[in-house]
Amino acid sequence: MDVSESREICKDSAMWKSVASAYPPGVSAWVTELLLCQMAHEERKAILSCVLRIALTCWNIGNFNGAMEIVAGLK
Repeated sequence: MDVSESREICKDSAMWKSVASAYPPGVSAWVTELLLCQMAHEERKAILSCVLRIALTCWNIGNFNGAMEIVAGLK
């Protein structure tokens, strides 16, 4: 997966919701796995940027639990 593909995936919010809700261990474990599975630095950077944007959006709409789940996955 190259950076442009990562950015396209990031724009597909329906895909993010379906993947996050289908991941049994929880959002924080999914975020951790998502970042650690990327081999290239550029891919990690693109995914991290997307995940942080999702966390900020959660915070801005009042979904503090979702934002904190994402932050916990970044620990």
